[in-house]
Amino acid sequence: MRIAWRLLLVAAVVALTPQAGNAQRVGLEIRLSADTLVDGRTLRLPTIRLTDLLDDGRWGNALRTSLPLRLQFELEIWRSRDGWIDQFERALAFEVLIRHEALFDHYTVTQRQAGGAREQVLASWEALEQYLAGGYKLIVRPSTTGTYYYVAKVMITTLSEADLDELERFVQGRAAAEPERRGEGRVGLMRFLLRMTGGLPVQTLEARSGRVVVR
Repeated sequence: MRIAWRLLLVAAVVALTPQAGNAQRVGLEIRLSADTLVDGRTLRLPTIRLTDLLDDGRWGNALRTSLPLRLQFELEIWRSRDGWIDQFERALAFEVLIRHEALFDHYTVTQRQAGGAREQVLASWEALEQYLAGGYKLIVRPSTTGTYYYVAKVMITTLSEADLDELERFVQGRAAAEPERRGEGRVGLMRFLLRMTGGLPVQTLEARSGRVVVR
């Protein structure tokens, strides 16, 4: 347990401390498919894609040091109304968690959305790059015919406050069972180190598609 905590603390400092040459370069884009027939309507389906995530210094380093990456996506559907304020219709949300399993040296990707979760294992960094390059194609169904566009948003994080709270509860439970272990101090030290390195890293991105005519 002590070794694991030391490794995690070191990983947090290394991954989250700004380093020369580690430019923040990750981007977000929406690609539209060719006309596709869905439920009797002709649509152009959006694919949301993060670009250069693993080449971005902060996020690439975090994953290499076995800190997880959490990608929280949201796709908004807007109806375009010339001469009027555009009308928000609804939003779709899903989350992707990427973890490096150091023991097996592979990557686990878990995609969660309202319908449940799906997990896959990727054998290498290159396989993870290929997976991210494919993006996430969404089946969206605007309520009626008309002209629409999509707004994609993503929040990229690593350890969240909820993660730290869960770790703290776990370690404090061990400390209560084994009073000689000052586990709660380790979580406090992690919080201190995260504050010293600029806090829990968060990056938000937004992209907008071109217009889509639904017939």
